[in-house]
Amino acid sequence: MKPPWITSLANRQLGRCFCRGNNCGDISTWDEHFDEFKERIDVVDDMAEDSLTYKPYDIFKYNQDKSGSLKEDDYITILHPLVVGMVNKVTKDSPPLLSILNNAALIFPNLQSIYLTVKVKDILFEGIEIDCRRNATEGKTFTVKRGISNSKDLGRLLAFDGKKELTLWGTKVCNSFKGTDGWIFAPFLNEDEDIWTYSADLCRNIRATFVKKTVFKGVDVFRYEADIGDMEHNEDEKCYCETPKTCLKKGVFDLTKCMGVPIYATLPHFLRTDETYLQQVQGLKPEPENHILTATPIEARKRMQFNLPISPNSKIDLMKSIPDALHPIFWVEE
Repeated sequence: MKPPWITSLANRQLGRCFCRGNNCGDISTWDEHFDEFKERIDVVDDMAEDSLTYKPYDIFKYNQDKSGSLKEDDYITILHPLVVGMVNKVTKDSPPLLSILNNAALIFPNLQSIYLTVKVKDILFEGIEIDCRRNATEGKTFTVKRGISNSKDLGRLLAFDGKKELTLWGTKVCNSFKGTDGWIFAPFLNEDEDIWTYSADLCRNIRATFVKKTVFKGVDVFRYEADIGDMEHNEDEKCYCETPKTCLKKGVFDLTKCMGVPIYATLPHFLRTDETYLQQVQGLKPEPENHILTATPIEARKRMQFNLPISPNSKIDLMKSIPDALHPIFWVEE
């Protein structure tokens, strides 16, 4: 699909969020904007199946005008995802090895705290300490319905990465794809119909429900809102719990199985999450109109906050006196 279209990626960094005493606070928030060039490559039509298979290809370029005085080479301070992530993983799986991990300064030179000061572009694209590049790289293949035979099938996801279902979760329902790939939705939706999409970033389906009728640039549209759910109380989401008896609280999703790293996803500023998380961090303002995941067939916004759980650890010098909290790293809007 050429030429690719442009969307604005506003990266609101929750940097300089430090823990002192029993709370984490002192949050500074600012915007870094990138233009995202989205393209479908290696496109293959299947006339018999009425499907389309493609790879997403995204390129991000810094938008200096929208970013104002900020620059992608600016340094910010965030929670160190590698150090804290390793401690959390070892604490959970191999506690006797914590004393060895305490010598992490040998791996990360000049490590003085659990915080990392690094360039914005390195966090998002270039990589920090390890190679985690995402800019200008091919994504995994999607196979979707074209909707020619049945308009209600438009965009419906048939397979991802060549597989017709996942193998990550405990039930067939949660391993099955539901809805579209997020690029397009079926036309002629009714108010009582939900919008389902598969999120490759979360390795799960996400539901958006109708909220109200509104007007977008003179066009009558439906507004939908989505959240991360409540696996603690919703029986349909129990499959995302680590065990049947160890479920995260409302609005928090563990990305360990999906990304291979122990990071938790929430909506920005802990919007629609259990109130205990907000009590742990100062300076957050969850405002529904500004920080909600929304989607309509005309406009869509994807917002996600990435967090790491922290807690005191007597075996790790840098973490002996920190509080219990779900600590924000940053959040992004696409």
